[in-house]
Amino acid sequence: MAVGGCVVAVEDTAVEDAASVLGVGCDVVDVPAFREEIALPGSRMGLLFSVRERRQCRSRALSQGSDAAMHLAARWAGKESVIKAWCQALGESDFPYSPDDVPWSRIEILGDRRSVPHVVMDDVVRGVLRAGLDACGGMSPRGPVPPDGMMSPRWRLSLSHDGDRAMAFAVLSACRLVAVGGKRVYSHELPHGDTRT
Repeated sequence: MAVGGCVVAVEDTAVEDAASVLGVGCDVVDVPAFREEIALPGSRMGLLFSVRERRQCRSRALSQGSDAAMHLAARWAGKESVIKAWCQALGESDFPYSPDDVPWSRIEILGDRRSVPHVVMDDVVRGVLRAGLDACGGMSPRGPVPPDGMMSPRWRLSLSHDGDRAMAFAVLSACRLVAVGGKRVYSHELPHGDTRT
């Protein structure tokens, strides 16, 4: 099951430490300029989005009486925010991709059933993220980890658009994965005062 960009198994629980923020990113997109660029003949801009992203944006535009470019612009800001947070989390380490080979369509910004945006990375990109964080020490546990625990990256994302601007804010944090009651939940899903970290 994918939850907020982390693929998790049902048998365990993920608990996120409040002090585990690894990186933050923010981006603003000029919607008219984006709309113009994506409409240019021969533009490869549309290829930066997955089929699922384009489908969600078209559907959302139809239901809201808007155009898909506005929603794609917010997702573009989301992708840029994710890359910025990822780079910040790596500290002095090199980013694994050059500006020309970032796998944009494999870093998806998708809404769940409530239209809450989530970062969804394919297995290869998620593996590259994890390896980079492991190499720079970003995923080292902060405090004691139960024997069945491990660290996993977790994304939080907010998108917005108003008038001619779309923006996004991304936070990359580390989750502590522990077994609680036979399933995985994040610390904000635990009852108030529960300290199972």
